[in-house]
Amino acid sequence: MVKRRRAKKVLNHIKIGEDIVKDITLISSHIQSFYKDLFTEPQVSITYYSGIQEIIPNLVSSSDNLELCRIPNEEEVQLTVFDMDALSTPGPDGFSDKFFRYCWDIVGQDIVSAVQ
Repeated sequence: MVKRRRAKKVLNHIKIGEDIVKDITLISSHIQSFYKDLFTEPQVSITYYSGIQEIIPNLVSSSDNLELCRIPNEEEVQLTVFDMDALSTPGPDGFSDKFFRYCWDIVGQDIVSAVQ
């Protein structure tokens, strides 16, 4: 029974297009190339995106972009945490904003580091 089950699980042939292939090396290379093509991102040339930039308006100025990319300082992070609703639902970590306010002396530096 075990030999029969194992014999059924063996891949003896595969249909590639209209051809039935029985050579194990061709089967192996076809399967490898199939999954390689499936899981690799296609290479897109830069010229493909050039037309898109002309259509989409530039709504963020250079100075706004610098401000958005700037790393916030410790005071800004603390003000943001303390500005949140203290009675809100706990986050994915199970802690509410009230916890972070109450324990700021203990966890504040870790939060600032995580945000920065």
